[in-house]
Amino acid sequence: MEYRAGKLEQENQELLTYLKELQEAGSSSSISKLKNKLKSVEQMQKECSTNLRAKEAERNSQWEEITRKLNNYISKLESKDAAIKVLEMELEGYLFSTVQLKLQNEEISVTLLLLKYGMSEAQLKLANVEAELGLHENERVENLSTLRQQLEMKNIALANAQRDIAEECERT
Repeated sequence: MEYRAGKLEQENQELLTYLKELQEAGSSSSISKLKNKLKSVEQMQKECSTNLRAKEAERNSQWEEITRKLNNYISKLESKDAAIKVLEMELEGYLFSTVQLKLQNEEISVTLLLLKYGMSEAQLKLANVEAELGLHENERVENLSTLRQQLEMKNIALANAQRDIAEECERT
């Protein structure tokens, strides 16, 4: 558009120069033709200027609309970027919590393993004590049985001795 306006301006200047030359030459019919042509070129220049201003206004309006949309997109992008940063922070928190939970789980597993080991050890000691008590019980039962046999034998011997004494007393 500016190129066209510049070209029309140049043509206008050329026509003015040509008009002056013709005026100097003195031809009145040519002058009137040139004046008409000059007026038509001036009219064309006004129309072009008007069209150019209208196009520039339309272009400025479009430019403002594009700028408004671009600012809107930038605002939305910044909002989404902020939301992404919040989500990233939440994700970091979740990852940290996950690591903590894994560590707690491992700690609990180790504790359970130690408890199982302690329980097994206690059961083994209990079994050993029970076995030892069983041996002592068997020994006591055997000792008791031996003592009963000895007691019975002594009771028999005593009864025999009492009978012998009673017989001796009866004989005397």
